[in-house]
Amino acid sequence: MPAPSTHSKTPTASTFVTTLKVLVRERSMLVWTIAFPLVLTTLIFVALGGLDTAYELKPVPVLVVADSGYTDSSMSTLVDELSTGDNQILAPTKVATTQQAEDKLEAGGFYGYITVENGEPHYTMDSRKTSSNDPSQSIVLAVLDQYKQTADTVAQIAKTNPSALTASFMQALQTRPAYTEQYSVSANPPSDSLRYMYATLAFSVVMMSGFATTAVISLQPTASPLAARRAVAGKSKASVLFPTLAACWLLSYLCLIVGYLYQRVVFGISFGGKDLAANAVLAVGAGAMTMLGAFLGALKIPNNAKSGLVAFLSCFLALFAGMYGPFSQDLGNQVEQAVPLLSALNPARTVSQAFMSLYYYDDYSIFGLCIAILAGFAAVFFLLTAALMRRNRYASL
Repeated sequence: MPAPSTHSKTPTASTFVTTLKVLVRERSMLVWTIAFPLVLTTLIFVALGGLDTAYELKPVPVLVVADSGYTDSSMSTLVDELSTGDNQILAPTKVATTQQAEDKLEAGGFYGYITVENGEPHYTMDSRKTSSNDPSQSIVLAVLDQYKQTADTVAQIAKTNPSALTASFMQALQTRPAYTEQYSVSANPPSDSLRYMYATLAFSVVMMSGFATTAVISLQPTASPLAARRAVAGKSKASVLFPTLAACWLLSYLCLIVGYLYQRVVFGISFGGKDLAANAVLAVGAGAMTMLGAFLGALKIPNNAKSGLVAFLSCFLALFAGMYGPFSQDLGNQVEQAVPLLSALNPARTVSQAFMSLYYYDDYSIFGLCIAILAGFAAVFFLLTAALMRRNRYASL
């Protein structure tokens, strides 16, 4: 007769699984670590999602009275050139009469209309848009000024030296040379909105410390009768602490993956095509925050103050990561320039900088430094947590 199976979970595995189950049942924790970061990410993207395109030069919608005066002039050639190609400046809509142009201008959607009388171009602007900060009116005026200057130059040469008006000279006169050339000094195009999204994800990383804080509080012998029985059961604190922190790290990492995929898939946030490295930042960051949370949970302060401390640290550290706008970004930059060590000790900023380095740089030097800082952060707070828990003594349980 076969002997009955004696297979069962080891105490370490049992502690790991039990910790996961307990933390998952903490609804309030899941709200703060999953739901709140997702809502915050959505709000920031809605508010700042168009930041990168707000200052892009777009073709200026302008009306053109295409009568005989316009078609017989070289103005028609200039408008056609400026309304085609990759560097399109104007988006002209042609009408037959000035009255039609005024009617369309009154209806909205255009900045003004161009007419040509006796070879002279004229531009009638929409007074409702002349006081705005939109540079579109200035662009149209600059085009007309350049055309007028070229026409005056040709007329003057025709009077003084007509033989100089050769075909090659006229072609050179109409050519608009480029005096600058655009180069990209980074691996990807600059983006103002990315810093906000990275800072939001870094804020989520710091929020993950709440799992370990809750779990370590539950390990204290005075937390509950179950914790007291564990303390007198003869098991070493290390055999309980290690699987507990491992469960906290795993749950933290999974929550961060949800936030990461939300940014990556739903909003199309780029991490420079280095998604594996970005996940490494989340994994190491989750480990660092697990150790910070464990340290907070082991502190001899009221337990109800520890959760508030986690929320305060998350919001405060995110300030220097640039999550709250240009002011917080400038403040974080100033702290980094004045006290680099203090800035490096801010895990939220370090996580954000790691993401920025993946997006903007080809090499991994800054990324590796950020990972090393987070790993060192985790090691220091693990040692502090272990020292605090070893020194705890109780008169009775």
